[in-house]
Amino acid sequence: MSEEEDSMPIPLRKQVSRKFASLMIKNNHLLYLQWFPGQDNIIADCLFQDWHYNDAEFIQLLTSILPKQIHPKFSIAPIPKEIDSFLCSILLQLPKRTQQSIQPKTSGFVLGESGENSCPQWALDAMNIWKLLSAWQRHIMLLAFVQAVRNAEYSLGRIKRLVATTVNDTIAYISQTFRLAQKQDHRLDKDKKTCILIQQTICGYKNQDPGVKQMKAIPVMLIRMIWKLAKLTNAPLGIAIAQLVTLAFFFAMRSCEYSKMSSEESKRTEIICLRNIHFYRNNRLVPHTSPNLHNADMVNITFEFQKNDERNESVGMFAAGADNDMCPVKVTTAIVRRVRGYTDIGADINDRKVNLFKNDKGKMTEITSMTIRKKLRRAATSKQPVSGKQDWVSKPWRLVLTPFAQEPRWPSS
Repeated sequence: MSEEEDSMPIPLRKQVSRKFASLMIKNNHLLYLQWFPGQDNIIADCLFQDWHYNDAEFIQLLTSILPKQIHPKFSIAPIPKEIDSFLCSILLQLPKRTQQSIQPKTSGFVLGESGENSCPQWALDAMNIWKLLSAWQRHIMLLAFVQAVRNAEYSLGRIKRLVATTVNDTIAYISQTFRLAQKQDHRLDKDKKTCILIQQTICGYKNQDPGVKQMKAIPVMLIRMIWKLAKLTNAPLGIAIAQLVTLAFFFAMRSCEYSKMSSEESKRTEIICLRNIHFYRNNRLVPHTSPNLHNADMVNITFEFQKNDERNESVGMFAAGADNDMCPVKVTTAIVRRVRGYTDIGADINDRKVNLFKNDKGKMTEITSMTIRKKLRRAATSKQPVSGKQDWVSKPWRLVLTPFAQEPRWPSS
């Protein structure tokens, strides 16, 4: 772009570019360009155009509209004073020009009280028709939408029908969007209760749905088998997996809390890091660097963020005597020492995840849920006796693969 085509002179543009590059280097950031079609550029459009919402309302709104795309630690931060001052100094050096009056408009994903809406015309027409409908007609329209969701008309082709809880949650998300925009919740009748038609429909769906299949708990014998196979082969990966499985058993962890999930299985919950693990002896904190860490009385793990929206929940387990394989304190100590022992890792040592592992080639990897699942299958079908007279393969739970379902840690289970 030539200087005549741009209002910013070339020297100022170079100055801004140098400042931008220095900020990237100073903060160890890397940016790359990626183009999104306008209809998919939702977050940027909302941040740029929906100026009538504050930061807290934005975060709540975007989380409700795009729950899978918003990181649990997503936040909107004010511009630092240093950058703000720099931008003001650049603006003062720009040539004077007449400011064009531009009619503000919203992104279309939020129905603001002011500004021209940039929704597609068909969406604006639909909203105008919606305003003309009576409350009963709106309930009928919502009921038709409920049936369409039930029939998986907006889902992937392999899905034939959605269960009642999914349908109910979908309607709740839509109503939440209306409320965030300070609009009426159209599910409610004049008594401020959910329309009786929707209630009865959802109730009917629940009666049609199959019963919930309860997951069987993994017994201690299976974990002992995993330990036995790991010690027989003396494989570092097998021992690391045995440690993680034991940790997950005692703390009733979800798979996404101690192993790396595939993109399809990714959840909001984050993998436990070393900073989340604390050891105590005689009610005093024992640092991870202590040589007597394995002699601690208790280990406490803080679950910072869970998919049931519980935050910073702390769960403690006491030492279990001389059984090193099935002692939560000793197993967690082994995990901490193994992860802390890895070198040449750029991240802060306290931010290292418990599933970190250095393979035979010296490359740092993360133990995945699929790898753990294969180990569980192998242990469940192994003919190695757990003790002198027990044959594992005869047990009816030998095909149970995943859940560590002791008394559940999370209320929603």
